[in-house]
Amino acid sequence: MKYRALDRRIPGLKEKVEVTDVATAMTYVRYTGNWRGSYEGFAITRNTVRYIGSGLKRELPGLEDFYMIGQWLAPGGGLPPAAQHGREIIQVICARKHLPFQTV
Repeated sequence: MKYRALDRRIPGLKEKVEVTDVATAMTYVRYTGNWRGSYEGFAITRNTVRYIGSGLKRELPGLEDFYMIGQWLAPGGGLPPAAQHGREIIQVICARKHLPFQTV
């Protein structure tokens, strides 16, 4: 019954599905502790839309060589922006230490 719509598009699919996993907001709270069960950082609202494109600050005053990266620094969040933030921070560190930035 669950797979009726998919089975119409991909005949025979429902017989091949062995496991169905469903995550709810409470699943994310339980396994990640994310606020209100958010799965990708904060939601885009009137209050957060101003951060699109600029994100939140990645450095904190008084903490030398401390950089924040992760899903909570850009609206939408998730793994791709977190990985991009990591790359950008490495570029900043290399520039500050006068080292070439290289990818493998």
